[in-house]
Amino acid sequence: MKPRPAVSIVIPAYNTEKYIERCINSCLFQKTTLEYEVVVTDDNSSDATLEILEDVYSREELLNIRHNQDNIGVGLTRNECIKRAKGRYVFLLDSDDYIHPFTIDLMYRSLQLLPHVPVTYCDYIYVDDHEQKSRPISAKERPIACGMMISKFLFAQFGLYSDMSIGEERDFHTRLVGNNVDMLHLPLPLYRYRQHDLSITSEFETKRSYDCQ
Repeated sequence: MKPRPAVSIVIPAYNTEKYIERCINSCLFQKTTLEYEVVVTDDNSSDATLEILEDVYSREELLNIRHNQDNIGVGLTRNECIKRAKGRYVFLLDSDDYIHPFTIDLMYRSLQLLPHVPVTYCDYIYVDDHEQKSRPISAKERPIACGMMISKFLFAQFGLYSDMSIGEERDFHTRLVGNNVDMLHLPLPLYRYRQHDLSITSEFETKRSYDCQ
């Protein structure tokens, strides 16, 4: 019998045919000895996102791929992933973003050092379509929806994401804060947060640079 994964990486996907392979490959090439899985739900994409998932990754044992018959939005699609997740912890990733190879290992082991803490979140770097990157951004100062590893029991205790067109992650975060849930900030830029035009943000490095991970 296959052991229960320590971590489930959950990915709601919608119309990201240009980025989905970069996202999935960053999950498959994690440098860790942990058992983990990647749970993806396509939200009835109108482009080739689902076809890429099924054609490229149909034989990949780490992946659990499903698709919605109708478009239901990112919050409810993320819920579908979480419901199927078998891991003790859930890691949140968007389908146009990607992660550093040591993300899962570092975040999981950080939580093991602090067993009373059920949530950790990492810093991030903006990347554009050319893999040009920003300086590291503190998720404590400027939080984002993803780049978080959450004990699955919290979803049973405080509920899943709300059916909201925007702001579903803020609603969930407010529930955690309101219930005094301890959260560990890991000040390492492990998450790659895609911005399609870095030239419009002050985080852009004037000297052109590229992200190798």
